[in-house]
Amino acid sequence: MIPEAKVEAGEPQAKTWRMTLEDVEPQIPLCLDFIRDNAGELGRLRGLCIALQEKKKTVRAQEFLKATGTVAERTAEAEASEAYQAVTKEIEDAEAEYRTLSVLISVREAKVEVWRSLNSRANRGHV
Repeated sequence: MIPEAKVEAGEPQAKTWRMTLEDVEPQIPLCLDFIRDNAGELGRLRGLCIALQEKKKTVRAQEFLKATGTVAERTAEAEASEAYQAVTKEIEDAEAEYRTLSVLISVREAKVEVWRSLNSRANRGHV
């Protein structure tokens, strides 16, 4: 039995739901296909994130060498450069894509785990 959530006065009550094997089972092949089809893209995005971090270091070093003044001034100038800012934006975008796809895959993995649990219980006669 699922316990009811306690709700404070004036707060909207959350809906409680229970997944059944019949709800989840049709989604499993789609979940597995999604995981398989996007595994390569997830790996590509992770590699891109790592490569862009290295590129950022290279751009910073190149811009640092172009700058003049004290070390602090050269560092500030390098990190304020358009090239450095552009690669920083590329990293942000790649990380966002990577994390989004990673969460989408995790959701599908969780659905598969729910199905496995429900299926296991059904096979033991507990449903």
